[in-house]
Amino acid sequence: MHPIFPLSIVKEREIFQQQQFVPVEDLCFYFELFLSGLKLKVTKESYYLYRITPGSLTSKKPIDNMPLIVDYLSQKYPLTKEEKNAFNRLIRKSNRNYIYNMFTYYLKKKDFKNALLFGFKHPFVFLNFFLDLDTP
Repeated sequence: MHPIFPLSIVKEREIFQQQQFVPVEDLCFYFELFLSGLKLKVTKESYYLYRITPGSLTSKKPIDNMPLIVDYLSQKYPLTKEEKNAFNRLIRKSNRNYIYNMFTYYLKKKDFKNALLFGFKHPFVFLNFFLDLDTP
């Protein structure tokens, strides 16, 4: 999901992001947009084409500084107890996804030695991998 918004709002409310953590700059920008009072409206129509550019962070090895990013976000945007619990569940899920993505990264690079070593360190990735093979 990517928001579409008027540029005038960004200028008027001075919503600009320092690129301290480039992998989450979009997320921080979206937080600032919604904290400024913009309302979210979900539509069925597609208004935005998001492409992964070769060489971009999203096309490379999964980021390994996620704990720093999570700490940065939780300090910058204070959360309620319920939000913290939801955020912690999301972090646990993200960590499992990160581990699985590292495993598949090694496989895609044909680095089978590291894939096996990583799999033995995190055995759940083998099961997830074989379950994913059955998914169309």
